[in-house]
Amino acid sequence: MGLFSRNSSVERQMRDEAKAADMCKENAQKVAATGQPIYGISEDGWNARAENFQAEANYLKDQLARKRR
Repeated sequence: MGLFSRNSSVERQMRDEAKAADMCKENAQKVAATGQPIYGISEDGWNARAENFQAEANYLKDQLARKRR
């Protein structure tokens, strides 16, 4: 059971990171369209956050793939 619960936890975290990346991308698009920062964060700031969240999601995806081999 320990292995499966760990994998599901990592999968959940991977999905959450990907969702956060999508939300940041949407905010970057809104800032680009309106020219007004959201929560004081510029378009570049939102894009940087999106890249960080996506990088973490990709890392977790690779980690899961390695465990399943």
